Amino acid sequence: MDVLLDGFVVGDADEIHFGLEYYFLRAAFPLAVRAGAWYDPDHSLRFEGENLAFKAIFRPRSDELHYTFGVGISRQSYQVHFAVDLSQRVSTGSLSLIYRF
Repeated sequence: MDVLLDGFVVGDADEIHFGLEYYFLRAAFPLAVRAGAWYDPDHSLRFEGENLAFKAIFRPRSDELHYTFGVGISRQSYQVHFAVDLSQRVSTGSLSLIYRF
């Protein structure tokens, strides 16, 4: 655990990621399908001093497991990829569009 300032700390952590991808090359539209998971240990900024307001705002978080899924198609002139990252606290989605000219 690293002390940043008086009472503020950030824990050192390692994230473990695992993923698989399968590419359907013989499909009319070459399709990529992805899935994975990763472990996100608590490494957030937290306050361990006496100030109750700071303790309420900068409190420890729980460790989380993230599950990820994605799909994408690739053509000669463009690519479209979509992915999601699902966890108990925050879920995100992303869309990537690439056009070649």
